[in-house]
Amino acid sequence: MCRLRDIRMARGLSQNKLANKCDVSIDTIRKLEYGVNNINNASVRTVIMLSGTFGLTVEEFMNEVII
Repeated sequence: MCRLRDIRMARGLSQNKLANKCDVSIDTIRKLEYGVNNINNASVRTVIMLSGTFGLTVEEFMNEVII
């Protein structure tokens, strides 16, 4: 299970704002949040962009997002 939605909401970001900050499509964010796509299968670029947006290393991000 992915906690991306929880982390995003805790930081006060909408899906659209997160997508814009990460330079990924809102569809990508939605699919990751709803479990359509597994975060473990996300592109390296997407994971790097998401972790950077949250101010985390990739390792910290993955540890926080994966339950």
